[in-house]
Amino acid sequence: METEENGLDAFTSSYTHYGIHVDCSTNEIKIKEWAPNARALYIRGDFSSYSNEKNFHFLKSCAFSFI
Repeated sequence: METEENGLDAFTSSYTHYGIHVDCSTNEIKIKEWAPNARALYIRGDFSSYSNEKNFHFLKSCAFSFI
């Protein structure tokens, strides 16, 4: 754990970097996920009728994250 994940504290605080975060000052919603082997990621919810709509498709921006 110490060498692979930089310690338990760093490993368990990944929620501060990944997931859904709302910035109330700019009214932005930011979503960051780590899924290096994923072929596609979609945001699903009542706003998209729980379907894989193109409007809610993540674009692969680099080798390790979808933004």
